[in-house]
Amino acid sequence: MATGYDHILFLLGVIFFLYRMKPIALCMTLFAVGHSTTMFLGVYFNVG
Repeated sequence: MATGYDHILFLLGVIFFLYRMKPIALCMTLFAVGHSTTMFLGVYFNVG
């Protein structure tokens, strides 16, 4: 995770399995919201 390969593989997987732009955008948006939420909870509320 320190190198970011998991994020690149996620994006490639989304683009490979989803063919239309709207589902790709939705999946990437939900990923970003979930990622931001877990980082926020980890930093401000010490949730592991």
